[in-house]
Amino acid sequence: MAAGDSKHGIGQLGWLVVYHRKGSYDGAWNGISSGRSIFEEYMRMQVMNGRHTRFWLDWWIGYHTLCEQYTDLFALATSPNIAVSDTVSATVHETHWTPGITGIMHALKVDKTLVVIKMLQDLNLVSFQSESNDKLIWRSGSKGDFGNENVELVKSIAELKAPKAAILGNHDAWYTQKFSETRLDGVRAQLESLGEAHVGYDRLDFPEIKISVVGGRPFSSGGGQLFRRKLLSSRYGVHDMKGSAKKICDAAQGTPDGHSIILLAHNGPTGLGSEMDDICGRDWVPGGGDHGDPDLAQAIADLKSNTRLSIPLVVFGHMHKNLQLRNGTRRMLVLGAEKTIYLNAAVVPRVRGLISKKGSGSTVHNDAHEVKSKGTIRQFSVVDILNGNLEKIADTWISVVGDSVALQAEDVLFRRQH
Repeated sequence: MAAGDSKHGIGQLGWLVVYHRKGSYDGAWNGISSGRSIFEEYMRMQVMNGRHTRFWLDWWIGYHTLCEQYTDLFALATSPNIAVSDTVSATVHETHWTPGITGIMHALKVDKTLVVIKMLQDLNLVSFQSESNDKLIWRSGSKGDFGNENVELVKSIAELKAPKAAILGNHDAWYTQKFSETRLDGVRAQLESLGEAHVGYDRLDFPEIKISVVGGRPFSSGGGQLFRRKLLSSRYGVHDMKGSAKKICDAAQGTPDGHSIILLAHNGPTGLGSEMDDICGRDWVPGGGDHGDPDLAQAIADLKSNTRLSIPLVVFGHMHKNLQLRNGTRRMLVLGAEKTIYLNAAVVPRVRGLISKKGSGSTVHNDAHEVKSKGTIRQFSVVDILNGNLEKIADTWISVVGDSVALQAEDVLFRRQH
């Protein structure tokens, strides 16, 4: 990968050079937290002399934009909307291609979402009130995670004064397989930063609005496996799906009278469909399949059978809205039994470059008649709750240009019928 020598070259901020015993060296991005692991997750990587990177040819070669494929790396890049195919040179070496990207990346990713939330509060576009229409915002990264053990970002979120609830996903435990006895590992650091705001196998009550947030299984990667089994066993005493379901139910016990429960999980439950475009359907293998969490499904069933607790909303992420093996998007909201709504908030990428059409409003699409502005557009899943009832759920986009923050678009997914 060719980098602009003046700003983005080797030796500049954001590059890591690793020397090997034989004298050769590899270059890779390290200025962006979790950047290198994003590449390792999606493809095998060879880095030659710090200037040319070879990627294995895979499904991602196509017309997707860089920011769609690598949100954390390219969301604030100078050209985030350039297509992946446009970055690939004509040179093909056996089974890998050589991308030729010149000067399109910022070496340092600056996350402005926390600033945006504060701006929205100041403008009364987002509120957390006790007497009228209450709005709760769950903020996460591209997959529902905060990043690949992105401790600094989690610390920033923990410092927000607004009421909040969070749960760590599989990427938040990307490196740590078991807790260290000699050092503060990334997972423990995140958990300590969040404190009671982390609701994994726990409950956080908001008495002002009579809402209790109950957390599902932390670190979930979906499906029938317990991801990071040693972490779950060591911290929570969970060894199998049955024990995990019981742990979720136990967390809900003691919910104050009159409170409605919102279940917050990294991945959704089983039982919501097995087609590729279903809310938790596998979209990366032919034929699809249900990739939900069986323990979460069991916990919901047990709570509904054995208690009189109200569960109006189950919210999660992990399963991307845009499908992998075919065009289209997945179903992001399901009206379930007994007035429970299931909401998937995994819109990817959540931060996009703002493209302005000449003589019209702004959009996130790109063509020859559009000019890229210096702003961004950011997605929030907003849930309106009134007296314990879900009033509206909207996929909301906020534009940020300098200090100017505005509601750009709103797609209403659910509206209560009165």
